[in-house]
Amino acid sequence: MNAINSEFFHKKNYESAAKEREILRSSDLDKLVSALLVCMENYEQLAAATPFPELKAIYKHYAGERADYAASLYARLGQDDRLSINEEGGIIGQLKPAWAGTLFTNTESDDTNSLLNHIINNELSAIKKYDDYLRNHIPVIKDLNLLVWQQESIKQVVTGL
Repeated sequence: MNAINSEFFHKKNYESAAKEREILRSSDLDKLVSALLVCMENYEQLAAATPFPELKAIYKHYAGERADYAASLYARLGQDDRLSINEEGGIIGQLKPAWAGTLFTNTESDDTNSLLNHIINNELSAIKKYDDYLRNHIPVIKDLNLLVWQQESIKQVVTGL
């Protein structure tokens, strides 16, 4: 009968767990960034549908803010170079395209209130993604501060809508 090499066993389990944590980390980060990009697109659509210049400026500001949040999360928490910024300031890279199919399209029958309701739902979904990421990962303090600050900022916007 062969004796179990406990050192090898523990090393193998540790390496396996590390790989699983990295997959989970990447998946949670992708979900969070995707949620932020959906919110960005929704705000851009709302800005386009709003006839009031002041509201257009506010919605465009929120859209830019969500894009900045997504870019900063990938820059600080992403392990690879899948994300970059093009000349116009747009986010490009190998983001999972799943978020592209979930965008809210504005048809003639849609009004500003339905767009706004959709945005609120997506913002609440993004807040939940922050909670999921924070629950599944233990970020260093500076990254924790960034995550909490972004999440609180989104909560304030939702409260104000």
